Amino acid sequence: MELFGYTGDNECVYEHILENKNGMRVHAIDYGCAIKNIFIKDYKGIERDIVLGFDDIDGYEKDHSCLGECLGRHAGRIREGKLVIGDKKYNLNCNIFDDHL
Repeated sequence: MELFGYTGDNECVYEHILENKNGMRVHAIDYGCAIKNIFIKDYKGIERDIVLGFDDIDGYEKDHSCLGECLGRHAGRIREGKLVIGDKKYNLNCNIFDDHL
């Protein structure tokens, strides 16, 4: 784990690297658990990054396409940003029109 950068709110963002015995590496940051890079070797043995990602935290903060981000507890829109779990009601930020994505 190494420091990737600081958010606009001055929060630390760390980069985590997973590697297997074949040399495949996955780089993920703890900002939305975004997959920043996946390095694999192509058929010629040349290492390639096969994921679109940003080189700094500023790119992730400014981009709203959720590039490389992992899915959370839901995969899709929550209508009007409202849901109930058990007896508790939750209001989420609506970030895609009138829905939460």
